[in-house]
Amino acid sequence: MVVFGFQNTVSSLVYLFGLAALGFHLSHGIHSALQTLGLLTRDTLFIWSKAAFVIAAAFFFAYISIPACVLVGMVK
Repeated sequence: MVVFGFQNTVSSLVYLFGLAALGFHLSHGIHSALQTLGLLTRDTLFIWSKAAFVIAAAFFFAYISIPACVLVGMVK
């Protein structure tokens, strides 16, 4: 069912755009959670901001690998 669903380019693109929105939301959520916990200071702000982005990007790329593999024909 997953392969059949992602063979449709339109549904795959909608899924990808949804994951992009979720990635931005996750990045912001991680950053906000760290701020709430008091872990963000002037010295650590840059590091934690980049870490939040990297974590969100890792989730994004992991989840887009499924429709990408279906669309390029690696999974049939």
